[in-house]
Amino acid sequence: MFNDSLLNILQASWKKWDNPSVSVKAVNPNEYIVFTDQTNDLNEGIYFYLKTNSDGTYSLSDRVLIVNSVNREIGDFNAIKHEAARIAAQYGILLNNQGEFVNEEVGQLNLSSAMYNFERMLYDVMDYAARNVR
Repeated sequence: MFNDSLLNILQASWKKWDNPSVSVKAVNPNEYIVFTDQTNDLNEGIYFYLKTNSDGTYSLSDRVLIVNSVNREIGDFNAIKHEAARIAAQYGILLNNQGEFVNEEVGQLNLSSAMYNFERMLYDVMDYAARNVR
């Protein structure tokens, strides 16, 4: 179920990260969960979804995990929605209308930095939420 060429790309990508402790679990053909060893301010592990697209690009998504986590553990995400979108935009990531952070059509050469930036963005948004929502 795991795409060997994607595995090779991911292994090469992880070597470039400052902290290479990452694991991947296939959830569907061409879709994976990327688990990092980073935790957010709620002491929850940071993870996101990676999807291989038919055109050879990749998409990253949190599937509204951040919104749900903030709403469940901290308070109303809508109170920081605009600031969260601004933080995401600094990393080249979109907060869509459904509350999902996404980075779509990532090329193979940019996958390593896109994944690293996605992880950092998720951490920064949760850090901001923990300090500003209550």
